[in-house]
Amino acid sequence: MTKRDAMARKPRLSDQLATHWEAGAWEVDSTHNTLSTISNGSNQLARAQLTILYNQGTGQYQIERTLAPDEQMALDFGKLIHNRVPDKNGNTLPPDLTWGTYRLLDLNDNPTGSLYEGKVIVDKTYGHASYNCVICCGPNNPWMVYNPVILTVNGSLNQGVQAMNTCSQRLATVTVDFPTWWTDNTSIATASNKQINGVAPGTTNHNAQSINMYWGPKEDSGGGDCPLIQEEPFAGTEVNPTVTFSGTPVVPLGGTAPITATVTPTSNVSTISLTLTTTSGGGSAVFSNGKTSMNITSTTVLLLTGVQASSVPNNIVLAASNGSGVLASTNLTVAATGGAIPTNFRQVDAYDAGNGDLHFDYRWDSSSGNLADLQYCVVAEYVTYPDGRNPWPLPSPPFPPDTFPNPTNIGVFATLGKAGDDHQLVPFTTFIKPYSNSTFTAKQNYQFACTYYDSGNFHTMMGPNFIVRTVSQYPNGTWEFTVTKSGAIATINPLP
Repeated sequence: MTKRDAMARKPRLSDQLATHWEAGAWEVDSTHNTLSTISNGSNQLARAQLTILYNQGTGQYQIERTLAPDEQMALDFGKLIHNRVPDKNGNTLPPDLTWGTYRLLDLNDNPTGSLYEGKVIVDKTYGHASYNCVICCGPNNPWMVYNPVILTVNGSLNQGVQAMNTCSQRLATVTVDFPTWWTDNTSIATASNKQINGVAPGTTNHNAQSINMYWGPKEDSGGGDCPLIQEEPFAGTEVNPTVTFSGTPVVPLGGTAPITATVTPTSNVSTISLTLTTTSGGGSAVFSNGKTSMNITSTTVLLLTGVQASSVPNNIVLAASNGSGVLASTNLTVAATGGAIPTNFRQVDAYDAGNGDLHFDYRWDSSSGNLADLQYCVVAEYVTYPDGRNPWPLPSPPFPPDTFPNPTNIGVFATLGKAGDDHQLVPFTTFIKPYSNSTFTAKQNYQFACTYYDSGNFHTMMGPNFIVRTVSQYPNGTWEFTVTKSGAIATINPLP
């Protein structure tokens, strides 16, 4: 819409803030000129981009300027054309250009709005001025990116919110405009900012609320304020129990081997289906019920029997699933072993032992049920570092000037049935200044070997596990060391 006055005067600036404005026509000829003032009405920096459109939108001329709070940018369209002022890309406006349209955008995308604009078209002959009202537009009808969100207990996922921008008709990610998140049932799932967290098996919804801003179609503001509202999109949330299998890579042909299916949480009552499937070639195994399927609801030690030898290694899959899909799986081989072999390798403990030492305890069983039958077997770790150097030097500084054998291969007699594992810095534990952000990752497998099985070759029971050591700085300037593996962590905080 336009408003006509009998005499020219200073452009009236709207008090309506927005991040995107679409304006009407501008004119520049022997009797007309267009003047525009763009202001930052927010309390933070705005990166204003004015795009002048001409020749039915095929020509574009862009001006970008960073505006401090309350700072203004004045534009004289006539001078831009006649003085051949280049834009940010070095383009100039055609000297015979007389009209076009323009749009205004805050590239910093301040969701509450930052820019306001006033424009006047001056009639040099009669002293009239035409004040043009711009059009406010923005995102509309937001939706959650993931619907439903499927999680496991103690698992998490970062959700997102998208919407169509009614100014550009393009898809926009507007997650930053939604600071408030919650769920309908916090005993099943919680929401912290955009992160959705699984608590217990079940289903619920998660929700988000936007800040107070313009949501709606591209439309003429009519000289008034664009309506500000708070949108509240929601999506489903499904939380499943977690299942992990212990390490039993080989089931003796004609014999049995235990493997533990650990279910979290211990209070789970939903049905979990277990299946044994041969993926290629020949070979088969069954559960203690004589079948290739069974159901559980809680942690269970399964007893597998090798029925037919595998024609190719690892061609039998033990899988746990529910209505949402596969929760966990592991591969097995059925083979004639020539004797008892280690089975059911599992983690039983993990804790911070102090001074940057991350300690684990592991247990395993014998396929015969008697650990003494494993007298010709060993259980070992096999650790490799990021490149082929041996010994492998820690990045020092900031790490201590230690070196690790690469690979590291340390074993114990399988008859022990247990072992501890410490991930520590040896022999030196003093970090070297100047500190800097640094990290490295080692890859670890736990293996077994028996002299009478597969020519004494090693077979992986658990892994790969990733041991990550990091030195990092906090915003307050202090430094921290962390070592992580399998969800456990040890720290030195702060570093001296």
